[in-house]
Amino acid sequence: MFKNYLSVSNLSYSILGFQTLFEKVCFEVSNSQKVAIVGENGVGKTTLLKLLCGELLPSKGEIVINGKISLVPQSLFEFSGNIAQVLGVAEIIESLHKICENKATEIDFEIVGENWDIEAKIKSEFERWNLSHLHLDDLFERLSGGEKEKLLLIKNFISTADVLLFDEPTNNLDVASRRVFLEELKACSKLVLIVSHDRNLLNEMDVILELSKNKVQKFSGNFEFYQQEKARQVATIESKIVGLKETQKNVLKTKIENQIKADKSAKSGRAKVFSDKYSSLQAGAMKGLSLASNAKKKNKLDGKILETTEEIKTLQLSILEEAIKIPLPEKPFIKDKLIEIENLCFSYGERVLFKNFNLFVGGKDRMVLKGKNGAGKTTLLKIILGVLSPQSGSIELCASVVYLNQELSLLDREKTLLENLQEINPQMNLNEAHRILANFKFRNELAHKKVSVLSGGELLRGCLAAILGTDKQPELIILDEPTNNLDLQSLQVLESALQQYQGALLVVSHDEKFLEQININRELLL
Repeated sequence: MFKNYLSVSNLSYSILGFQTLFEKVCFEVSNSQKVAIVGENGVGKTTLLKLLCGELLPSKGEIVINGKISLVPQSLFEFSGNIAQVLGVAEIIESLHKICENKATEIDFEIVGENWDIEAKIKSEFERWNLSHLHLDDLFERLSGGEKEKLLLIKNFISTADVLLFDEPTNNLDVASRRVFLEELKACSKLVLIVSHDRNLLNEMDVILELSKNKVQKFSGNFEFYQQEKARQVATIESKIVGLKETQKNVLKTKIENQIKADKSAKSGRAKVFSDKYSSLQAGAMKGLSLASNAKKKNKLDGKILETTEEIKTLQLSILEEAIKIPLPEKPFIKDKLIEIENLCFSYGERVLFKNFNLFVGGKDRMVLKGKNGAGKTTLLKIILGVLSPQSGSIELCASVVYLNQELSLLDREKTLLENLQEINPQMNLNEAHRILANFKFRNELAHKKVSVLSGGELLRGCLAAILGTDKQPELIILDEPTNNLDLQSLQVLESALQQYQGALLVVSHDEKFLEQININRELLL
């Protein structure tokens, strides 16, 4: 068996014994492979990580791991204590200090093991991650979200575990920290499994595992290879659909030809009866045999047509794209000035975020706000939107604007999609609301779904329908880390919609691929 080895056989998991997330999942990974797990939101990627590390027990199947395993979850709230305790090194450092002070016992040497350089290693990691201002006795709960995220990543990299698991590790990292994470990952000789939709990170992977309800597909390559293979699979399915339609066409042709022959045969039979060659009893028997034979042929052909129709439907569903088409705006976006900020000053207590800050956003601008975590990107958006008030300076907002945050909280969770759309667009009649939602893949009864029960992808499409579904679109869309909670499929839907949208954008995002796809033309570093 390999040094670092993980095998999953016929793994199934059900919530409370009845809602099946996935079943009969099988895969093997080993050595120092960097493995990404992708799939639609809700398919069970995070659950799979929890099963692998033993936090959850499978409903069926077997997990075999050679070596210790460690997980960095998405949630930061389950960790408490000081930094040394969270990193799992408090006991080691205490024993090291006892050894240095000649107060150690044999147990202290066992606790330290091979970790004589642990303090130097932590100091080096802190410098690398721009955390040199922290001390090991600082309380974890008092740190910022970005600091907590970095510390948990460090915890995994310095651990003695042989298999490292990460759940969306780059979601809350700025550009510089994402770069450090990639460097750590490349230098790591352990087996690594990562749940992520970060395409730059996915391109550094050796293996992509695509999780769905009934299987895991393994792609031995990075994300670009995965996309190429998926495109090849789609092409194969499309070719099969063409072949099935041709088969259906030939079966229908045969059915028509058989019907024509049957009609001719029936006509010939009637002529024979009238010729007195056969008795009425013989003629009736012959007619009965002919009708039975024709009915058998017809049923067989009808069955073949039904079979191919169902197969075509199944294949078409398997390659169904979520792409949407937004309408052209009621009138062109021609304003020169959308936002003008002059001499803005804003502080949180003694911490100055903006001093004599100026900003101009025009009608054709697609601007990204960049900066380290804590630089004030989200704060600036809140000031522009009027949620926060500056201590001094002027802000002029000359545009119709919609704000879309990473929680996608634009829609009322307790109302249906239809109710939300009509509430946001009061002049819209019921038929028009149904038409717009249908364009965003919410047809018939789906338009009456409550927002609270929507999947992540459905919620995104619902928000886009409300913002871009009519020709009365906002002149400016403000987005704050919109890609953080999206799966890859939903991410592509958002990119497609924003590519079609002709207005201005003001975006906070660390996702370079996303920014490239939505045609960002201005960058502001805070």
